[in-house]
Order: sequence, then C-alpha cells, then structure tokens
Amino acid sequence: MGSCPDASMLSPFHRACSAMRTGFVTPCSERSPAAVTLRVFPIAGFAPSSIGVVNANVARTFDLGLALTYFCASWDARHMDDYFLLDRAAVFLRAYQAALPGGDNLQRLSDVELKYMPLMIPAGNIYVLEWALRDFYGGQVNPMEYLSYLNHHLYLMNWFEEPANQDRLQRMLDESVIPA
Repeated sequence: MGSCPDASMLSPFHRACSAMRTGFVTPCSERSPAAVTLRVFPIAGFAPSSIGVVNANVARTFDLGLALTYFCASWDARHMDDYFLLDRAAVFLRAYQAALPGGDNLQRLSDVELKYMPLMIPAGNIYVLEWALRDFYGGQVNPMEYLSYLNHHLYLMNWFEEPANQDRLQRMLDESVIPA
C-alpha cells in the first residue's frame, strides 16, 4: 500500500476525497470515501479487499458516518459552533450500541471502529457533497435549492475541519459510546 503521509499534513476532507472523481460510487465500492480514506491511511483490520470492495466493518462505520451526517447536522448557519449536533450524535450512537445484542449476531461497534469514526463522519458528508455536486452539474435541478445543499455540506465540512471540533467529536465518542 505504500507509505502513509503524516496525518497532520492532510485534513479529513482531503484524505477522504483525494481519489474521488466522477462516476457512481457506493459505500462499499473501491472509490467510496471509506475506501479512499483507507488507501491514504491504512487501518489495521480495515483494508480494502483484493477484489476492491471494502470489508463489512468499514462499510458499517461509513454507513454510520453517513447517517450521522444526515441526522445530526444543523441547518442553522447562525450557530456554526454547533453545526454538528454532538448531543444528538451521542444519543444516536448510544441507542445504536444498546440495540445490538452481540453474541453471534451483529456486534456492537469495536474499539477500532470507534477509533476511526471521526474520519468516517466527514467521509459520509463528502459522499453527500459529491452526490449534490454531480446532480448540480449533471442534471436539470433547481440551482437555488442545490446551492443551499452545497452550502450546508460545506459548512458541515468546515465544522469537521476545525481542530477544536475534532477534539469535541472525539470527546463525545469517548464519553458516550462504550465499545463491544
């Protein structure tokens, strides 16, 4: 896989979308934000398979990041400090963990999955941002409507880029979610 650049040199946005280009991307495809992130920063236990499909743990972590992007982002740009609703994300993740029975069934999120959740939430946002851009430039859409979508996801990406917010997100995960 080659050597990994120093994480401090690349923002989560750049890490996750550095290899994304045009074309249809699904969460488990070789060019998904999750797969791109993993090619840039290989994670133990989270390597894209030899056939180009991301393993189930990565897909699940990405899916949760995407869900958190949808359900825990504010649309109120007047309050940028709270653009990603950490309290709502904590409730969502605690409920997710509590609903999983463990055993031979679907497991709760592992330490490794939780460790990389802060990368997968912005990756979910990038996926939606790329989708909105593709629709905006490729279809007959209402430009003003899509401008609001694009602004929203850029505001959210800016929130994720702030080091203080990265710390707040990690603290929420550490305090709210008990791993399997």
